Amino acid sequence: MVLDQQPDLTIRLSGSDATFVLDERVEPQHTLKIAVFDEPSSKAFRFERVSEALNAAVAMLPQMRWGVQFVPLGLGQPVWVTDSAFDVRNHLRHARLPDPGTKSQLCKRIGEVASEPVPPGRPPWELWFLEGFEGSKVVAVLKMNHALCDGGTFADLLDLMTRPEPNSPPIVPPIPRAAVRVSSGAALRDGIRDLWQGVRHELPGRTQTVLRAYTRDRKTLAQRPPSRFGAPALPWRGPLTPQRSFSWVSLPLDEVKQIAHVISGTVNDVVLAIVARTIRQYLAEQGMLTDRPVIANTAVRTRKEGDTRLWGTAVTALPCQLPTHLSDPLECLRAAHAQTAMVKAEAANRPVHAEDWFDFAPPFLLRPALKLTRLAAQRVNGALIVSNVKGPREKRYIGGMGIENFVSCGHLKYAAGVNTTVWSYDKLLNFTVYGCSRTLPDAELYTQRIQAAFDELRSATSGLADNRTDPPKPAQAAASAVGEDSGGH
Repeated sequence: MVLDQQPDLTIRLSGSDATFVLDERVEPQHTLKIAVFDEPSSKAFRFERVSEALNAAVAMLPQMRWGVQFVPLGLGQPVWVTDSAFDVRNHLRHARLPDPGTKSQLCKRIGEVASEPVPPGRPPWELWFLEGFEGSKVVAVLKMNHALCDGGTFADLLDLMTRPEPNSPPIVPPIPRAAVRVSSGAALRDGIRDLWQGVRHELPGRTQTVLRAYTRDRKTLAQRPPSRFGAPALPWRGPLTPQRSFSWVSLPLDEVKQIAHVISGTVNDVVLAIVARTIRQYLAEQGMLTDRPVIANTAVRTRKEGDTRLWGTAVTALPCQLPTHLSDPLECLRAAHAQTAMVKAEAANRPVHAEDWFDFAPPFLLRPALKLTRLAAQRVNGALIVSNVKGPREKRYIGGMGIENFVSCGHLKYAAGVNTTVWSYDKLLNFTVYGCSRTLPDAELYTQRIQAAFDELRSATSGLADNRTDPPKPAQAAASAVGEDSGGH
């Protein structure tokens, strides 16, 4: 089905999206999307043909031409505008890995790519093609500012733009064309007008909604989200160094599901347990084990029903207890299940999320607030981001290029110097780790710990699937999602 694109519109960034654009000047706020093409497709690859193919893709994805226009004096949220000087060649990069093109060499190169911010003054994305992986394979590395697209939204786009059969036409997503850049005077006038309308018409309603929810929750919720204060300290808080480190490990999705089956749980429970076991091993090696659970930030999708936008960010960060204090892997798995339930219930019971309030704070207020947040982040324990995105269930093709594997990772923040992004693709569950040279000096070693944590859980649950036991369920709800940008497995 091919959908008609919408007419030119004034597309104002949300307050949450504006924070990513503003923070880009402090440290890169891009995410990474990485496609490993299969060997037959890689052998047919010619970089000189890429710009033509990419121009055709940009015609279907007008947001790839969007740049940011700020409101003078920061008196309104910025707007997406179509870059009239857009040239796809300015966004393409090409390199070859040194022989023999090992995974370690690929990850090192991706870390170098991620270390460089996207050049300012143009649409905030770059696409790299790295040749020579495992000798002959081509790897595409897309980095884009988080404001342009979050993980769940990218999964939706990937589902439209790639197909299960080679050379099948993509589905053109219904994305409007942003209006062109306007004069400073018009930008100031429109920015102040839209900000005032939001404060006048939306702020009172959101405030009343929160007050009603607070009154209700005081009576109905038995548990509250964990506090980041007083949690075990991890050496992963800001400030971050400019150099980025990156790696990933692929686990068999079917075996992860078998582990979840033992406790009548979900893939998300196993993800949280694997991350907890990984950090426990790290803490043990550093002599930092404690009897308290580590607090992580989990990314939960908040896009509301009826919101069909295929751009922007609709994610909130909620605190979650990682059961790093439990030595028994089965107890850890059950505790992870309880935490996913808590996060799911908390997200469902929050009609307004913290990020929603940013809509009423224009950049002249956001800039100093973000600066204070960076200072406070050095004292708050929340140094890890965990997110989980459900990707395509089968191998996909973009045109005639077969995608052997697809991995993704989110951004880094001064309050969280290590990001673990989990993305399923075909029969694989990919764990990606991303940090800086201080917080994650050896990303490959970290993924080895992830593999060891998976092996430990698989061994602990072997033979128990037919005698599964239901974990204790908290009052709120049974778990179905945690750290997810796009729905449960």
